[in-house]
Amino acid sequence: GALTAQLNATVEQPLLAPSWTLSLTANSQDLGLFVPDLAATPMALELHSKGQLTDFSATGELQSTIPQFGPLQANFELSGTPQNLHLQTLHLQATEQPLKFDLAAEVDLASQAVKANGSWQALSWPPGSDTPQIASPSGSLNVTGTLDDFRADLQTALSGEQFGALELTLKAIGSQQELRQLQLTLNEPDGELEFNLNGSAQLADLSFDTTADWQQLRWPLTAAAQIISPSGSLTAQGKPSDYQAELNAVLDGPQLTPLDASANVKGDQQTLRLSKLQLQARDSPMQLNAQAELALQSLDFKASGEWQELSWPMTGPAEYQSERGQFKADGNLQDYDFTLESTVGGRSVPSGTWQLQGHGNANALNDLQIAGDTLAGTLQGAVQASWQPQVSWQATLDGTGINPGEQWPDLPGKLDFKLSSQGQIESGTLRAELQLSGLQGQLSNQTVRGGANVSLVGSELNIRQLELQAGQATLSASGALAEQWNVDWQLAVPELRGLLPSASGSLSGQGTLGGTAQQPQATAKLNGRALSLGELKLARLDGQIQLDLTG
Repeated sequence: GALTAQLNATVEQPLLAPSWTLSLTANSQDLGLFVPDLAATPMALELHSKGQLTDFSATGELQSTIPQFGPLQANFELSGTPQNLHLQTLHLQATEQPLKFDLAAEVDLASQAVKANGSWQALSWPPGSDTPQIASPSGSLNVTGTLDDFRADLQTALSGEQFGALELTLKAIGSQQELRQLQLTLNEPDGELEFNLNGSAQLADLSFDTTADWQQLRWPLTAAAQIISPSGSLTAQGKPSDYQAELNAVLDGPQLTPLDASANVKGDQQTLRLSKLQLQARDSPMQLNAQAELALQSLDFKASGEWQELSWPMTGPAEYQSERGQFKADGNLQDYDFTLESTVGGRSVPSGTWQLQGHGNANALNDLQIAGDTLAGTLQGAVQASWQPQVSWQATLDGTGINPGEQWPDLPGKLDFKLSSQGQIESGTLRAELQLSGLQGQLSNQTVRGGANVSLVGSELNIRQLELQAGQATLSASGALAEQWNVDWQLAVPELRGLLPSASGSLSGQGTLGGTAQQPQATAKLNGRALSLGELKLARLDGQIQLDLTG
């Protein structure tokens, strides 16, 4: 059957002073009939006991095979009297893995006092995994006392892909009513990281008082650290109906300048308030301040902040800079508003002052207004975008009096233009359109006009219209870059000097870009007169060109 068992027992003086000798063997090939999670798991049990009610002993051995661990063997030795129980040993070992667990315990039945000592090797989670998320190569746990006065001490080594090798020590002293003392320490055996936590708690009202401090905390722990906290501290006290916490830390990193960070949090069962969040650079005027409030039931929020002299990266030449800025946001995920005002600039970003104002919900950004003063002109934009039930957008951007020469000195001018775009992702396919209209003004002392109308469906680009005019020079193109490429273009430059001050002469031409994306081909017919560019001079150019652009 599912279980076979044999019991041999002898009982003497059962009514006066019973004593016994007992042997039990049991075997099963499928524990799943009793415990569904242990389907197809075999088990063999052997148990021996002898003694009397005033003094007895028992020994046993259990063998089984569990998929996560393979073959397992457990042995125990137990003795007892009416006053106490004594587990001399409980030994569990995986015969094909290094997993071991040992436990010894003693219980005073009158006072219910417990004294237990456990140790282990090669614990891991998930069990039996070749790449466990967390492992404990070794550890021990000692527990003494009663429920009204206990002490527990834990020491263990930890390892994991996300945090490397750590040593953890935990001490807890308390009762059913309170945790009088909690001490936790984490450190690296071969590193500088150290984390300490001390606290206490009243279990009746869940009040607590906790402090923590650390040295050389960093993330990630097992790779080149991106964020480092050389030192810091955290205090927290209160109860769920009224609590507060304070954080002070030093932050650093490869792209960070040393920062002093501080935060104050207060809250209750209805509201969480971040009354202060401050980042202050130690060697520059960079500073960030923020405040926030969150209603825990409705998830309504308010947030605001301001900054000065932000840059990124914070070390070395900055790619982006913001001399000053501020933001506000309020609402909830179904209905929120926000505003942002900031100066922005950088090596590849024109300096300017920007204002953003928007309204949205969990599925869409219904109304985003953008205003910027940059490149000696103004930009005005509007965006409507959604990401549920599908990604779609409509956007416009109008430029007035834009001077590219503010950022690129070789291109002085004053341009007006209108850009618009709309699109969506439908059944995994991107569909987008871009229109440029009203391009007019001056560029490099040339009158500029132009427009464009381009659409994209998946990877197919359709150039419906592309027309640019600078002075007397014109460029036009139309066609498609799809499975087969077919784009026609025409170019006419009566005087090159108008576009390139270092060049002279006239150039005209027309051609086609064909082939495929894998094997593009280009053909062109060019005509030029009195061409000059630096030391290159050509009195006349008449020719046809065929190019294989495969590379």
